[in-house]
Amino acid sequence: MRWCMIEAAKPTDSGSAGAAWVRHHAERAGQPIDVIAADTPRYGYDVELISIHHQRDYARLQKMPKRGKVRIIGGHVTYTNPRPLIPLADVVCCGDGETWINQAVTRLHDSENDITSLRDLSGTILTGEWQSGQAFPKLAIEQTLPDNPPHRSTEGNTPHWCLEIARGCPYRCAYCEIGNTVPFRFRDIGQIEQHIANIPQSEGKKIRLICPEEASHPQYQRILAAIARQRLSLRTGGYRIEQLLRQPELSFVSNQSIRLGIDGLTEATRKRVNKPITDKQIVTFFKMMMGRGHVKFKLYQMFGYSWETEQDFQEWERLMSIVFRLPLKKSVILEITWTPFVPHIGTPLAAESGEYHGAIAKQIERWHKKVAKPKTTPGWYVNITRMIPKANHDEIVAISKGDETTLLRGAKWMHPAWRAL
Repeated sequence: MRWCMIEAAKPTDSGSAGAAWVRHHAERAGQPIDVIAADTPRYGYDVELISIHHQRDYARLQKMPKRGKVRIIGGHVTYTNPRPLIPLADVVCCGDGETWINQAVTRLHDSENDITSLRDLSGTILTGEWQSGQAFPKLAIEQTLPDNPPHRSTEGNTPHWCLEIARGCPYRCAYCEIGNTVPFRFRDIGQIEQHIANIPQSEGKKIRLICPEEASHPQYQRILAAIARQRLSLRTGGYRIEQLLRQPELSFVSNQSIRLGIDGLTEATRKRVNKPITDKQIVTFFKMMMGRGHVKFKLYQMFGYSWETEQDFQEWERLMSIVFRLPLKKSVILEITWTPFVPHIGTPLAAESGEYHGAIAKQIERWHKKVAKPKTTPGWYVNITRMIPKANHDEIVAISKGDETTLLRGAKWMHPAWRAL
């Protein structure tokens, strides 16, 4: 049988570790996989696997011709709302894909490509048997993390090794689908250390740890020590402020870029969305980390909750003015990615409207112009790395709550059972 895999993401965002690991397990089960780009004119496959990273991929999915007799769709979005994808597939895998694909390879081979052989697999939707509004199947969830090898990624044009150390999240922030739909499981430290030791450094020495919050792994210090022993370069890490304040002894290098989710303009909002970081903790964190020599930070900030006012942004300005007055020995780079709130199915805030707050967006842009460069050095260089505009945000909100009819109009291929709609 001939199988292919296509990522529906833009070429610059393709090459994801998740898709590579599903492919790895399919090939371990004995099925070679051709990797082809979304616009490659290649047909005649028995099975095509399509990986969907984000709702932004849906427009590209709509334009895709069918390359295989059976089209299987999976990816991160299937954990919360796979409905829009169902009519554009023969089979949808909802949840973790590694064990699922292993079993799917065996069953499809043994049944000569009969998709009904997949019917009783956890997390499986068969489009031809699906009814609009039907309850989702139980997600395919790995009880223990599969032994995924390091994945060499070129995303961002800088080759690096991706190594998963945990999946899911131990926190339950009210806006986050990961913490509310995916159970937290951390990977065995022995597996992690072995993979770190076996990384072929001739192909690259940079490593990135895949985990929503790295320091939540109970043996995180041992992971850092293993990276240091192999003289690999951990240039960036994603953390929660509370974890780093709790563990000041963590020994990552001072030139690491520290990534942090703040996700609320004020203390009151952060408490309301179950991410109760205080202003004092934020100031203490920056003071501590800069004292250790760190000079590059990236914040992920969210705005657009229904209860927010323009005064809330003034509180953010006040807080950051305190941070900016901390004594410096070197200039500091601060990058901020601003994400307008999207109400995801499966989260406590799913019923929110997700209305775009244009007034706050203007305040953000005004503030960034004011603080972009310091008046004296050393000082703060503050960059805005992403700001989703209203049109894009409104589209993402609509399709994140979409149903089985959402992607039908304009789809190049859809399942015969749905063509009459």
